[in-house]
Order: sequence, then C-alpha cells, then structure tokens
Amino acid sequence: MINKFISIVLFCFVLLIAGCGKSPENEILIGAILPLTGSGSQDGEYQKNGIDLAIKEINKNGGINGSPIRIHYEDSHNEAKEGITAMNTMLNRHKIDIVLSTMSGVSAPLSSYVGNKMPVLLFVTVASVPKITLRGDNIYRAFVTSDIESRIMADFMFDQGFKKMAVLYVNDDYGVGGKEEFASQFRIKGGEVIFDSAFEKGSTDHRSLIFKALEGKPDGVFVVGYDKSFATLIQQLGQLGKGVQIAATSPLSVPSWRSLAGDAAEGAYLVSSYFKSDPEDLATKAFDQEYKSAYQSPSNYLAGSAYVSVQLLAAAMRSSGTDREQVQKGLLEIKDHPTILGKISFQSNREASFPVRIARITDGKVKPVE
Repeated sequence: MINKFISIVLFCFVLLIAGCGKSPENEILIGAILPLTGSGSQDGEYQKNGIDLAIKEINKNGGINGSPIRIHYEDSHNEAKEGITAMNTMLNRHKIDIVLSTMSGVSAPLSSYVGNKMPVLLFVTVASVPKITLRGDNIYRAFVTSDIESRIMADFMFDQGFKKMAVLYVNDDYGVGGKEEFASQFRIKGGEVIFDSAFEKGSTDHRSLIFKALEGKPDGVFVVGYDKSFATLIQQLGQLGKGVQIAATSPLSVPSWRSLAGDAAEGAYLVSSYFKSDPEDLATKAFDQEYKSAYQSPSNYLAGSAYVSVQLLAAAMRSSGTDREQVQKGLLEIKDHPTILGKISFQSNREASFPVRIARITDGKVKPVE
C-alpha cells in the first residue's frame, strides 16, 4: 500500500514538472520587457497597465481567432544589461519569440543584440532612438523617433518667429539624433542655433550649463531628453531663464516628468501624439474610461502606446497567423489601421507611421496647438 502511494505521488510530481513552463496548446504567449523597478518604474507601470488592458480587451472579444493571449513580463530595471538578461530568459527558459520592449536605454542595445542574430520578433515602443529598426529585419517599432520630433519642432519654432535657439540634449543616441535633426532643419529654415550642449543621463544640477545656454540670449531653448535629468533641467531652466520659451520632446507629456518640471513646464511646447486624456472620439474615450476604472488615474500616452502595440500585434496575428514569421509579415501589411493614436501604417523599414502634432502645457495639461 505504501509503495503504491509513493508511486502515485511520484507520478503526479512528474506530471507537474512536465507541465512547468508550458502554456495550453491554444494559448498565444508573448513577452514584455519593461522597467518594473528602478529609475523608470513609474513609466513601466503605465506601460504594463496599457498592455494588460489590451490583453483583457482582446481576450474578452474572443482572442486571436479563438485563442487567448497571455503576457509574460520580465523586469529590465531600465538597464541595458538587465534587458539582455531578460531577453535570454524569454528565449531560453520560456521559449517566447515575440517580445515587446520599451525605453531607449534598453531597447537600443537590445535591438543590436538580437537584430538578425536571434529567432525573435522584437517589437519596440516608448523608445525614440533613431534607426533602431535598421539593426535587424526582426525589429519593429511603433513610436515617434527623436529625429522626427525634432524636425517637426524646428519647423514650428521658426514659423512662430523664434530665430535664435539653444539646444540642450541628453548624451546618448536619442539626444544626439534629436539635436542634430533640429539644428539641421532649423538652419535650413533660416534660423540659427547659437548654442548646443549635452547633459548626462541621471544628472541633477544643470545650472552652469543653463547659464552658458542663456549667455547668447536665445529666443527659446529646445530640450531633448526623457528621464529625471530631463525634467530637472526644465525645472531649473524655468527658474533661471525667465521669459525664455521652452520647447521639449514628447516625454514632457508624461505626468511624472511634467510634475517634476513644475511651474517651468507651463507654457512649454512639445511634440505629442494624437492621444489625449478626456478625448472626444469614442475608441479613445472608451480606453480612457477603462483605464480610469482599473487604475484610478487618468490614462496617458505611455499607456496608450503600449496598448496600441499589443493591438497591432493582434491585428497582424488575425490576418497572417500567430507564428513569429507570420506576425512579421502581418505587421508589414498593416495600412491605415485605426488606433487611439490615429491611423497607423508600417513602412518598409518596419517603422510605424502615425500622426503627431505640436502641443502646449496649459493649466498643467497637454493641449494641442490649433
């Protein structure tokens, strides 16, 4: 009797082990590498919220041709090394070959690590470093890049009568690409960039840099960045450069960075997607209400971008199949797909194109410039 009992226990244990790491046959498993802890954890929380809402909505409506989607998360800590470790865990332990990645500091090195080297589809969002998708045919992105943002801002600032500008930019691919594109386009328009200089990611005291930027008495200062150092620079620029117009890249629309920038953010121009809280169109309004109901806070474009990324993957799966190569093919066939960010199409370079506009911080909120 004892031997029979032991045999049954061992048999059950073997079945349990055999099932570890496997999902039901009809379940579609995708991965997401987000900054769930560390310097970007607030942004990571927004992104995770958006992904979870998308998964919930897709599964509520029958999944992908009857198959539900399940998401597996790994924490990048907003560090490149941790992002690569997370990707290896996805591929080797969990056998996941469709992976979302966010944040420039993680997604840029990650795209170089897997581009045309590993059997994985890397779908990047909330990362604006230019030319990420050129690092491999398996890299896709749905987010506005810093070079496009900066070109649009250069046109706008010149057309608004700002002829002399200073540019302060974070010292990485995102910042350098944005600075170069702004300076080039602004000069083509007939303007003059009288000062430009980099600041280090993570730095908090920018006063000496700001004094140098203001010496030439620019009409405005364009700030290219995305993290705490970006927000504190804008805060200090507002304190030291009274009357100087501030312009910035889209991360200023993130509530946490806008809050940190404080009063200096008021009146600042920025490039923004067509997403906005308290929207008028029905689809975006439904997302915003669902977000508020689930998380007791207003939605934002980080959550919206992550939500849309999952929806785009789902659209590709429905049209072309759920295998990695089928999804890649399906993504390239997406044209004028309606989303809460506007109509999205994928270009041949695997970058998604969608409308953006100039906005301004007014009464603490991001409002489009009409």
